[in-house]
Amino acid sequence: MPTPKLWSKLEDAGDVTSPDLGTGGSEVGSPTYVAAKFNNGIFIDIDNEGCNFPCAANSINLDKGTIELWWKPNFTQADGDNHGIFSFQDVPTGGLLCYFDEYSDDITVSLWANSGYKFSIITAGLTWSANDLIHLGVTWDCTGADIGSGRTCALYVDDVLKASTTTTWNAGSGHNANLYIGSNVSSAMHADAVLDNLKTYDTCKVDFSDKDTEGVGEEEAEATIFFSHNF
Repeated sequence: MPTPKLWSKLEDAGDVTSPDLGTGGSEVGSPTYVAAKFNNGIFIDIDNEGCNFPCAANSINLDKGTIELWWKPNFTQADGDNHGIFSFQDVPTGGLLCYFDEYSDDITVSLWANSGYKFSIITAGLTWSANDLIHLGVTWDCTGADIGSGRTCALYVDDVLKASTTTTWNAGSGHNANLYIGSNVSSAMHADAVLDNLKTYDTCKVDFSDKDTEGVGEEEAEATIFFSHNF
């Protein structure tokens, strides 16, 4: 498995400002931290609340990458509002937004690049109950070379591919300076959910079978120990 550039457990304010891997961010408003997949996660239940992390310092851009986390929504598909999950989208310049869409009643990923709208991919027919724990993984590559089958963006739910596109965009597209967790860039469209164990990568990850493991890098650490003990 690839090693994240940013890994924040999102268990408390300390995990936001000083994550286990990567450059820390800051809280937006006064979020609380409640039970999630692994101990606590960040709970966002009003607008102008959540947290953000700097994109450049954590190698987050529109050329290629992956974002994964656990999502514990406080609502079902019948909810009448949009709810942000994460975003580094700066319309109209560019960026990516993952959110619950009140019109489709499903999870949507939309992408703008090169000062224009490119696509939205939408899961179809997902069902969940309030407070279910759901793992989300979004991976993208502007050239379509590294995901498979020419895909440029793909959305995985509980390690199953649920939506994708083959629409390409130019490298070097602009995006917002920060990755926002639990809202869109304007800090509106609040998550009404608990978000846990954020990991971001500068590579395309398509295997999320390690989703039930909180930590990262165990295999690499074990290999290093084995290697050192044999010399």
